[in-house]
Amino acid sequence: LNASLRRGRERQKENDLQGAFDDFSQCIDINPQFYRAWSYRGAVRVKQGDLDGAEAAAREALALDQSVFGDAHPQTATSMRNLASILRDREQYDEAGRLYQAALDIRRAALGPDHPRVANLLNSFGKLRAEEGDLEGAIALSREVLRIYRAQPDAEPMRVAFATGNLGEYYEQVGRADQAEALYRQSLRELRAAVPAESADLAFPLESLGTLLSGQERFAEAEPLLREAVAVRRAALPAGHRYTARSERRLSDVLVGLGRPADARALLTASLRRLRSARADAELVESAEARLAGLPVAVRTERGE
Repeated sequence: LNASLRRGRERQKENDLQGAFDDFSQCIDINPQFYRAWSYRGAVRVKQGDLDGAEAAAREALALDQSVFGDAHPQTATSMRNLASILRDREQYDEAGRLYQAALDIRRAALGPDHPRVANLLNSFGKLRAEEGDLEGAIALSREVLRIYRAQPDAEPMRVAFATGNLGEYYEQVGRADQAEALYRQSLRELRAAVPAESADLAFPLESLGTLLSGQERFAEAEPLLREAVAVRRAALPAGHRYTARSERRLSDVLVGLGRPADARALLTASLRRLRSARADAELVESAEARLAGLPVAVRTERGE
């Protein structure tokens, strides 16, 4: 059982998602009460873009944790957080908020208010607040997250970098573009120093900064950033993943802005083909079809070319 779990974790790290899923499923077949296998299988489902499967696995993991550890144990808080994050992705904000708050109360009581794992939850809670439209609340939580992370004697560069990027995203949403750009660039610098050049972790600041520049019609600056985001996501995620499709869509906007609709059409055609082959969510496929159909046939440049 433990050997299958270890093998699944290794495959998960190597991005062999189907292999990891099979190993975790084998653990569950042997012992349906193995809460860690349920939790890991849910995480794999998220990466595969299967939110139905992810939610089912996360609910099972939480129920098992509550039965084994009780409602106020840190392990239960972790399962609450995992399920809340999936529900946030599904826009089920009320239940997600209740779970985040319950998990936060448990962690603060067990670890103290300035522990990095408390900051992890505050970070997730901030994302929920932003998606609900409470951007000032999200900014306040994000600043607290950065304060806690930076105060640690062994501060982890990746955590600091991602929290910096999250704060930049909230500033962008409230119209403070200069501050957002500075934070995105800082996040990207910190991540480049901490992870390999091909790491999928780079996609977040690359896409965030590229999209911000695109919105300002700084298309030439945005293109290489978004191309890199597409490349690392294609390499790290399964074919037809929704995050990759999003990066491809944003790159296509830049190509249109540069007066290259044929390049944008080729990019989106290939993206749509991968979505169909992967049997992606119907809504995602329909959105890609509409985007492709709406591309201009030609774009007139300022020089009239």
